[in-house]
Amino acid sequence: MKIVSLNGQMTFEEMKGSLERLPKTNRWVQMGDTLPWTEYEKVYNKRLKNDSVGATNRPGRMVIAALIIKHKLNLSDEETILTIQENPYMQYMCGLTEYSDQPIFDPSLFTTIRKRITIQDINALTLELARKARQRKRKKTGTRRRTGTGMARAWTTLRRRRLNRLM
Repeated sequence: MKIVSLNGQMTFEEMKGSLERLPKTNRWVQMGDTLPWTEYEKVYNKRLKNDSVGATNRPGRMVIAALIIKHKLNLSDEETILTIQENPYMQYMCGLTEYSDQPIFDPSLFTTIRKRITIQDINALTLELARKARQRKRKKTGTRRRTGTGMARAWTTLRRRRLNRLM
């Protein structure tokens, strides 16, 4: 029995529509929707200093998302760009609004980024984002930060009890 497609092959132009309709269950779409891009872009733009020298840079979200994809999948610079070029979910994470069959940027940009953004910058940003996430969680749940741990907390409790007895 011969099986024939009813609608035929989708044309590239039909496929090129909005990436907003992608399923929200995909890991790249979820990551694209949850990461604090504004915070990432502040650090990225501060370190690149492109406001006074050189050509304009690519959007921070695009470059940072490409870095995340590169490291998460352990790809080379060239392979990262090709993978993003072929994957609409990754293009969504990179901030594109519609599918493109063109590279998002030249792979050599990764070298420039590695020179300007150090591991210390990435670590500092990660710590800052973790701190902000904890603050948001505390605001949601209404919990406060503990003042000490272990022995320090025990001494604080003992001091309070002594003060209460004196009063």
